[in-house]
Amino acid sequence: MIAVLLGVWFCAVAVGAFFGLAITRMAAIELTCERRAEVSESIAFARGHWHWALLTPAGLVLGALIVLGLAVGIVSLAQLSNWLLVLGAPIAFGLVLAAVVLILGQLGGGLLAWPAIATEWSDAFDAITRVYGYSFAHVHRVFFYRLGIWVTMLGATLSRGIRAALVVGLFSAVLVAGLGTDRTMALFNAVLLEPPEGLPFPQTLAGWALLACATVYLTLVVARLMVFALVLRQAVYLVLRLRVDKVPLDNIDGYRPDDSNYDPTAQGFELVEVETP
Repeated sequence: MIAVLLGVWFCAVAVGAFFGLAITRMAAIELTCERRAEVSESIAFARGHWHWALLTPAGLVLGALIVLGLAVGIVSLAQLSNWLLVLGAPIAFGLVLAAVVLILGQLGGGLLAWPAIATEWSDAFDAITRVYGYSFAHVHRVFFYRLGIWVTMLGATLSRGIRAALVVGLFSAVLVAGLGTDRTMALFNAVLLEPPEGLPFPQTLAGWALLACATVYLTLVVARLMVFALVLRQAVYLVLRLRVDKVPLDNIDGYRPDDSNYDPTAQGFELVEVETP
């Protein structure tokens, strides 16, 4: 079961690393350069850096698992002799602490990994360094910023749920007002007709159409919430860069587009001719 869960998590991270990095790159450009990011530009950036976005969280988790495996192996070998147990216990304890530090870094500051890569054009080592630097040196900031993300996402989820509930309630009220309660219930029973035994699937074309519409709507809502979460993560990283590192956004090299069609004058830069002797 653990291997299956890790496999599913790794596949989700592998897929999310590409699209998540592209969306994060678009957010980074729009929040700092005051220009709309091109989709092709963000996709090209994700295609060139997605392996770092994958290796950062996967490396932390796999590293923790390897360290835990070494600790378990040392404890197993230490059972052969008391001397091995005395010598191996401190080593196993240190390995367990190292695994805990790796997991805490991923859980605490892992949300900053993709923004770090999208901002700095960095590799996995640099992203992990920044994650741990913010997670342990400024744990209070990361905690409150992450709490703010959770509260904001909860509000966004509730607002979309309430809006969907209002639409469904208004639609039901219109049907009841026009057809009456009995005929409305009969209509719903006909549309959502289920077999008396077996799986609770609709048995009519209208029921399947309603199920498809609900699935598409929920998929779009979840996708929008995920995009919103990525933008919030990018905003948190920028706030940390400004408040902690005191680095102006104009001095971050990662925001310079890597395409040949970039016009610096459109970003407010003034071109100066330099005469060479």
